[in-house]
Amino acid sequence: MKFYFTNIVKTFFVCLLFSACSPEKPQYNVFKGDLFDDTHLHEIHLNFASDNFWDTLVLNKKLKDSLEVNTYLKGNVVIDGTELKDVGLRFKGESSYDFTKGQKKSFKLNLNCFTKKQNYKGITRFNLNNNYKDPTLMREKLSLDYMLEAGLPAPKSAYAKVYINGEYWGVYLLVEDIGKAFLKRNFGTAKGNLFIGEPNGTLELKENKLDYQRNYRKKNNKKANEWSDLENFIALINKALEDSTELAELDSTFALDNCLKTWAINNLLVNVDAYNMMYPHNYYLYFDSTTAKVNWINYDYNYSYAAWNPKYTYSEVVNFPITYANSSYPLANLCLNKNASLQKRYLMLLSDLSDICLNEEKLLAQIKRYQSLIKEAVYLDDKKEYSNEEFDQNCSTTGGDKNDPGAYIPGLTEFVKMRKTAVQQQLTTYKVLN
Repeated sequence: MKFYFTNIVKTFFVCLLFSACSPEKPQYNVFKGDLFDDTHLHEIHLNFASDNFWDTLVLNKKLKDSLEVNTYLKGNVVIDGTELKDVGLRFKGESSYDFTKGQKKSFKLNLNCFTKKQNYKGITRFNLNNNYKDPTLMREKLSLDYMLEAGLPAPKSAYAKVYINGEYWGVYLLVEDIGKAFLKRNFGTAKGNLFIGEPNGTLELKENKLDYQRNYRKKNNKKANEWSDLENFIALINKALEDSTELAELDSTFALDNCLKTWAINNLLVNVDAYNMMYPHNYYLYFDSTTAKVNWINYDYNYSYAAWNPKYTYSEVVNFPITYANSSYPLANLCLNKNASLQKRYLMLLSDLSDICLNEEKLLAQIKRYQSLIKEAVYLDDKKEYSNEEFDQNCSTTGGDKNDPGAYIPGLTEFVKMRKTAVQQQLTTYKVLN
């Protein structure tokens, strides 16, 4: 018994020593065993009883786009061998739907749409994203990894092979839905109001309050139809823009540093399809009822690493200004143009985050891991937008004409190396780096 106890003690201290000496693992990969376990290539089967299911999905998407009506088509889903019946499915996306060649569209799944309380390992809704405009299929995954590593409220994600009525539809990115489960995981409560900055969430002040309901959408607590949270927040932003004495109140009611971190990641990766970059959408505002804080939640990263832009050459996106802001968008104008202290605060955060987002060694390791996981399945995917050669090459090499905006897609490692140098030069100009 003495010998047995002694060995236990020795084993304990050896394990403790090994743990202390082992390198710390990235904090974003903490979802092993659930739907978003990104160490595993999941397999999802979407099965429809109707022969004309595709036409119905297309019609439902048109209704969604024209009338803002979410209509789900009933089907059965098999997730990693587990079948769930009577699940709601619909197409999702804007450019990823409209401009995708062929039938590899993105999907939104609602597991309890027709069967109340139905879920898969606690998940009731999730997205299957087609990685539009990304030959590597990694841009959104890498960006979400960095968001999570930075401690920001961001969706979980993982890869999956998808089949429709038995036919292989290719590799998709499983992305967590920003809804009740997401809010509880990140904020501990889902009772606060959640708004999405669509279709035109500029955060400009409106005289007619109905204009807010035309430019934003309320995602929960719809029966109450209470919009004062959003209206008051927008009013506060615009007051602070005109009077710096209002800034303290904005800072106390808004998770400002998290917002600035999110914007910094958008800028470092030149994800132009974002509020602080070129387009006033792709974000949520969550009004936490427990802390009384407003929280910024960004989404949609398939254009990151400068995968698309409407007017910049390759050299221009590599040297994209780190304090870029559209002056028409009040919150971006306030934080990045008008207030020197906020701009400095943003630049300090951007400097720290550049070590995460523009780390060549880390990027290479992540590319190797994800390629190893999905490469075979990608090669078999005959519905994808790009060739197998482009999948391999774009991880390092830029494809297309670098002098024609919108006609090239930067190679991941090539872009990160050049962007890092450009960012460091700009930080030195702003005297953030000594």
